[in-house]
Amino acid sequence: MNSPALSTQSRADAATNPYVGPRSFTTSEQLFGRARETTEFIDLLLSERIVLLHSQSGAGKTSLIHAAVIPRLIEEGFDVLPTIRVSRPPLPGEESAGANRYLVSATRDLTSDMDAPALAGTMRLDECVAALAARAATPSPTLMVFDQFEELLTLDSGDREAKQEFCRQVGAILSDRSRWAIFAMREEYIGGLAPFIGMLPTRLANRFRLELLSPEAARESIRRPAEGVGVTYEERAVDRLVDDLRRVQQQTSSNTIEERLGPYIEPVHLQVVCTNLWLGLPAGTTRIGEAQVANVGTVDSALGGYYAAAVSASAAAGSCDERSLRMYIGEAFIVNGVRAQALAGQETQHGVTALGLKALDDRYVVRRDERRGGIWYELSHDRLIQPVLRDNERWKREKDPEIVKMAEEWERLGRPTRLLLLTQPERAVRAIFDLRRRERARVLNKGPAFVTPPYVKEYIKAGARFQAIVLGALLLLGVVTIGVTYGLTAYQENADLKSALDDKDRAIEEKARAFKDLQQAMDSARKVSTVLYQKSWGLEDTSASNVKASVEINRTLQRVVKQSGGAQTRSISINYYAKRSDAQRVEFALKELGFAVVTKPAFKEDIATNAVSYGPDVPASDLRIIALAIARTGASLRRLCPFVGATGRERTVEIIGSAPASALPPLTLSMIEAVDPAAGVQCDRRQVRAR
Repeated sequence: MNSPALSTQSRADAATNPYVGPRSFTTSEQLFGRARETTEFIDLLLSERIVLLHSQSGAGKTSLIHAAVIPRLIEEGFDVLPTIRVSRPPLPGEESAGANRYLVSATRDLTSDMDAPALAGTMRLDECVAALAARAATPSPTLMVFDQFEELLTLDSGDREAKQEFCRQVGAILSDRSRWAIFAMREEYIGGLAPFIGMLPTRLANRFRLELLSPEAARESIRRPAEGVGVTYEERAVDRLVDDLRRVQQQTSSNTIEERLGPYIEPVHLQVVCTNLWLGLPAGTTRIGEAQVANVGTVDSALGGYYAAAVSASAAAGSCDERSLRMYIGEAFIVNGVRAQALAGQETQHGVTALGLKALDDRYVVRRDERRGGIWYELSHDRLIQPVLRDNERWKREKDPEIVKMAEEWERLGRPTRLLLLTQPERAVRAIFDLRRRERARVLNKGPAFVTPPYVKEYIKAGARFQAIVLGALLLLGVVTIGVTYGLTAYQENADLKSALDDKDRAIEEKARAFKDLQQAMDSARKVSTVLYQKSWGLEDTSASNVKASVEINRTLQRVVKQSGGAQTRSISINYYAKRSDAQRVEFALKELGFAVVTKPAFKEDIATNAVSYGPDVPASDLRIIALAIARTGASLRRLCPFVGATGRERTVEIIGSAPASALPPLTLSMIEAVDPAAGVQCDRRQVRAR
């Protein structure tokens, strides 16, 4: 297919987007595809006065009322009062003893555009309605709209008397036949109204069910908004979008799932997809063809993007870990590739809060279903299954802790023993360091607790028989320093492995080879650990064994830099104010790792190299590598501090001898490992000004 024609006149981007996205329409916006429903509903309301509008979640009840029904009724001469919700939390001063929360919420909504909305806490509901009606220049029929009326049933199951009193007062107001009312609610809650509808005129006998969009209505909802801003669709492009949006998966047997075209399209999905399509169009587009629809992205990608944004926002709103929320959605609501249901309350066992689940419901990712004596949740539509699964996998690849990836690999391959040896030391460092960072964030209340999956706990427990890494000796992307205790345990494990080799088991043989490689690196680090932990940072003890261990550490650092590509390291410039006693060891050690080092005359020769200062864009990983490299040369580091006033030197590091730093204790590995670049380590209030 040829590319669609482009005009020379540019189309504005997000500002002219004619689609509303996942939110509801307002009274100032035009709703397409609902002309028949609007006419039928208004006819029923005018003739019967009180109507219950119901549908499944996401069908567009609020949009129909505000964008289609209310404007028409205003034209008919109705005085439409502010929309009422019964779920508004009380404000200060409205929480008096015995206050009916539903009445307080309703009166506050009704008085929202009055001069004194605070009166909501003191005015009766009938007084609010009368005061609003009195503002009209001429007597007019009054319309009251109760939106999301199911909230009367879901907020508190134990306050039946408050619900009855609310319905009694509403019924008294509506006994005046000059007042009309719309009650909008999700249809699965209609049965719960039974104890209360006797207090309302007509017992809500007149009901209108709003279906999801038909394919024909969906086509109009796609075409008409774009035509309003001068952009048209090719018919095949519209057909492609509609067919993709109404695909559902049907399980035909225990192991067979068929994809079919369903009879309806969810309005929220249509809006999300069209918004994504619009924002991806080239400037100047006046006609959208099938090729452009394909180029901009599939419906799956649009729904996946919507899901990603919704789950991130829901995790924040619910104060829960995003990974836990994602995994719960993927495991509880999708089983064998089809939608499943989960009982409310089960989410807490997976580290998900009830608020997080409610936030997902508010964003139409899941829907709530109250039945069988319980509250159940499920995905809002079959069409979300594959986008959810794919986006969860993407997120895991990009964001999962390294320890989780290692454990999943171990689990997927049948828990082979050889994967417990952590044959890639740098990967082990990243895994444990990341886990410690998450633990610190939880302790400091900087983020929600990371819930460790069961298989990760089993992986760590199984691996404890083969390795026990000393957490305090870990540097991000750095060297693994293994303690003496682990060394003794390792030799015993190695003996067990050698004995097991008699069985000629291939997996055990691979395990032994991997263990040998790990042991060799471990021995080098263990030999230098005494100097690093018990004496000072430097290698003043230049015995052959320590020098050899130091060289091995340097080789490890070089491998780390090489694996990261070295681009970040090469972009950092280092000014080294050399001391005669350093004998160029610092300069040499840093240049070996690829850093750009400029040697300058020392300010004070009698003060040994003991401090590192740096700009704000120097990564923490490079700070740790620089610190270890300097320490390996014999310098006793005592301070790491950010510059003050480092404009133009954001990626610059200075290595100096500082008199104030001389009075500080030597830095330890654990202090460097936990360094926060924004604060540094052992800095005074003055910090260090860039030279």
